[in-house]
Amino acid sequence: MGASGYRSYGRRDRALLEALSSRREGRVTELPELTGLELEVVRQRLSVMRHDGSARWSDVFVPARAGRPLEALTYVKLKELSKAQLSAFEGYCRSDPAVAAAVLLAGGYDYALTGYFRDHGAAREWARQLGLRPDVGRVDQKIVQTRFGHPLGGVPWA
Repeated sequence: MGASGYRSYGRRDRALLEALSSRREGRVTELPELTGLELEVVRQRLSVMRHDGSARWSDVFVPARAGRPLEALTYVKLKELSKAQLSAFEGYCRSDPAVAAAVLLAGGYDYALTGYFRDHGAAREWARQLGLRPDVGRVDQKIVQTRFGHPLGGVPWA
């Protein structure tokens, strides 16, 4: 383990760093083909590398241009906080394309999920379906109305 706390895993990290340094743009989903690594391994390694500062990147994602102008924050309380339940829920978050970001919280809710939707009805229906999951105890969704003082499009009352 290095001074920064980053532990190199050799060939996998070198392949990933080479692929990243040779490209100025692209998607994470293209990296498995370029590196020969599985997508889950790529995501795990990128997360570690970003955390320890050995890699960084910028996302350029404009939800409105992708037909999803409405941003929603959805707070989730799980029924049980076992390691298995947390792992299963995080697996769900990784697999659901509506989840743009997931944050584990301390306090009244266990997770805050960020999602982008085509309209208020789609956001509400997604939250309703999320609440039907057997591991979910409570869901509370908030629609983001402004970001840095600027109104966001797609909000029905804006």
